[in-house]
Amino acid sequence: MKKILVPVDLSGNAESAVLYSADLAKTMPAKVYLFHSIILPEFYVTELNDYALYQKELNSKVDKIYDQSISLLHGMRKEYFADTLRVNCKVLPAKNIYNGILDYADELNPDLILLGEGEKLDKIRIGANAERVLRLTDLPVLVVKRNSKISKRKKSNFRFRFFG
Repeated sequence: MKKILVPVDLSGNAESAVLYSADLAKTMPAKVYLFHSIILPEFYVTELNDYALYQKELNSKVDKIYDQSISLLHGMRKEYFADTLRVNCKVLPAKNIYNGILDYADELNPDLILLGEGEKLDKIRIGANAERVLRLTDLPVLVVKRNSKISKRKKSNFRFRFFG
């Protein structure tokens, strides 16, 4: 395994996937790609007096969202990964989150997509974006339950589900 894609939504749900990818990267020479998809704001303007001013303000807000997102990813890299591990942080705009993940996965062609679980219930629950990624990609996807550690696993059981 050489490339592990870890989509991060910058919430607590992604923390389990980040921690698991850090443990996994320690056991094998894999490069981890922390990825965040930002949704561009859509504005509907009825009167547009100065389009150049509007475009300048929009670009400023998008740049601010990008800067904050990449800063948070770098903070995760610093907190969860050892300096010796190879970790790449990437933020890309998208129309929706799951398409952003799928588009980047097509570009990167990772060996594994590692997703954190959705909202916590008695059982693992995947969110809508994780479900769409799982359903729409041909790449291996692993959804990690909270507090899962690679070191606790001596053997892994995989359940395959084929859609079609």
